[in-house]
Amino acid sequence: SGNIEKTGPVKALVSRAQDKTVNETVVNNLLQQFLENDEKQSAKLIILHGPAGATILIKKLVESGDSGDRMKIMELLNTLGSLLPPVLIKAFDNPMPWYGKRNLLKLLSNTGSEEQAEKCLEFLRHADLRVQREAFLCLYKLGGSKRKGLLIKALDDASDSIKIQIVKALASYADHDVADCLIALLKRYEDFSENNKDKLIIQLCHSLESCELVGKKNELSEIFEALKGGKGVGQKEIVNSFKRVLTQADGASQASQTGDADLEVKNSDNGTVASKKSITYLPEEAAIREVLEKGDETKAKHMLIDFIISMARKKQ
Repeated sequence: SGNIEKTGPVKALVSRAQDKTVNETVVNNLLQQFLENDEKQSAKLIILHGPAGATILIKKLVESGDSGDRMKIMELLNTLGSLLPPVLIKAFDNPMPWYGKRNLLKLLSNTGSEEQAEKCLEFLRHADLRVQREAFLCLYKLGGSKRKGLLIKALDDASDSIKIQIVKALASYADHDVADCLIALLKRYEDFSENNKDKLIIQLCHSLESCELVGKKNELSEIFEALKGGKGVGQKEIVNSFKRVLTQADGASQASQTGDADLEVKNSDNGTVASKKSITYLPEEAAIREVLEKGDETKAKHMLIDFIISMARKKQ
């Protein structure tokens, strides 16, 4: 059955775990046995220590210089499930190398819930881009009903490199709130970093193409007039992308009045409408749209989350 025999030492171990009087030396010895010999019994005994044992494991995870050991410790920590996030939240405040923060974010992504998603915001401007990316992935995965609001809020905290990913993710909502947010960001294009300016402007245009743009044409035209004289490497694509946005804005009012079914599709997260125009032109997106059109919104939502996470990880 896989149950641990309730011997005297095991009962004493459980009792100490319940009393939160864990002996760190005992846990470290068990962990060493697990790491060196892959002893399953040692792993089970460590888990019996619960959150108190998790604190010790996290300390070893952060201190370990062996990537293989770190992976094994993370697998062990993941088995704690919902007991782990409160321990992780406390551990984030401790000094650690970049990979320590990234690994804790991965653990939070696997075991956390919507209520912990906002914690990710503070890592969107971490010195290491790999930590920023993991924070975005964690926020997206855990966001749930708060995801859209958190993504919008994240635009204020994120580096320009991560803003590109956030803007891409916001395209799936495509309502007036998102359009206003993206246009406000686009107006600040002069503040974008040189390395990411063209890519961010182009992504903003792609996402705006999917948005409700009724009444936005004049505002967008003013931005285009200021932008079209740029000399950047991506200027030609910027101009072409922006022209498509203006075309979308020009036809938005008529489309909204006629309720053209070819232009609109119900968004599975918040009941708003979004363009059927392809965003990525990848087969994965086509598969998601096909599932959504069949009415299986739950499956389509999970497919979309997996797709975004997969694409973001490929960029690391």
